[in-house]
Amino acid sequence: MLGKFNLERLRKGVLRYLVIESLSERPMRVYDIIKSIEERFNGTYRPSTGSIYPILKGLVDEGLVNVTEEDGRKTYILNETGRVELEKAREKFKSKFSDDYTGDKRKIATEVMGMIIALYGNRNTINENQARQILDVIKSCREKIIEIISDKSI
Repeated sequence: MLGKFNLERLRKGVLRYLVIESLSERPMRVYDIIKSIEERFNGTYRPSTGSIYPILKGLVDEGLVNVTEEDGRKTYILNETGRVELEKAREKFKSKFSDDYTGDKRKIATEVMGMIIALYGNRNTINENQARQILDVIKSCREKIIEIISDKSI
C-alpha cells in the first residue's frame, strides 16, 4: 500500500516526467506546460502553477532545461541533456512494466497512472457519495481485471 509520503513522491515524479515530456514537444511557458498536461488527461487533471514552478526550477538547476526571458515572460526549453534524461526515464519506465512494453500494455499503464493523478488532483472536491461510487467502480474494475487475467482461454 502506498503511504501518503510515497504517493506524494510518486505524484511529483510523474509530474516531473510530464513536464519534461511536454517540453520535448517545443519550448513552452508555464501556462503552456499546464495546458499540455491537462490535455493529456482530457481535462480531468490540471496541475497548479505552484506545483510546476518548483519542478522547473529543479530542472533548470539540474541543467536539463534552459530559460529565455522576453518582456518579463520566461520560456522553458528542454536542452540536449534534458532529452537524454527523458529517454532514460522512458527506458526506466518501460523496464518497470515489461520487456514487451508496447501497444496496449503501455496504454494500460498510462490509463492507470491517469486515474491515480485524476483522483489525487481532485481529492479535496470528491464528496462522500462520489467517493462511494468511485470505490464501487474501482472494486468492480479490479474484479473484472482479475477475471480476465485468470481466463487462460483468452
